[in-house]
Amino acid sequence: MSMGRSRGDAVYLQSDRDEPYLMLIEHMYTIDHTKKDAHGEEPDVL
Repeated sequence: MSMGRSRGDAVYLQSDRDEPYLMLIEHMYTIDHTKKDAHGEEPDVL
């Protein structure tokens, strides 16, 4: 279960208009976690 998705779902309930933007943010968070993992840090969300 991704922490980013949980936060995103909560916001989706508040405003459906922001859904595409939130999906983009979630994707950016995923890339960020991947970079941290590459640096030797374990992502807490996984």
